[in-house]
Amino acid sequence: MLNEVKAKAEVGVGIERLWNALASDLRSVVPKVVPNLVKHVEVVGDSGLGTVFLFTFGSGGHLNLGFSSYKTIFQLTSEEEEKTQVNVKVLYESETEESSIPSKTKALL
Repeated sequence: MLNEVKAKAEVGVGIERLWNALASDLRSVVPKVVPNLVKHVEVVGDSGLGTVFLFTFGSGGHLNLGFSSYKTIFQLTSEEEEKTQVNVKVLYESETEESSIPSKTKALL
């Protein structure tokens, strides 16, 4: 069964600046910050609309914690110049009934 968790936050950074940081730094920063969780990040696309980041999980990754699939979707929107709304949706299937990982992902916001 596919489960879903949603979260949102507003950050005090313009959408273009935030996206540029994500698109250029995400693939090199994430594996350094959480090397036991993420081994590699591949960027599919031209860093514009519709860009996909594929994460290769390490030995401490979500798929090793009882998940059969785990997908995180970030949507950035802005109505003001220096504020960006970040909407996060986590879609996951787990081998057990209960897991705390999606809640921990939500708590990061």
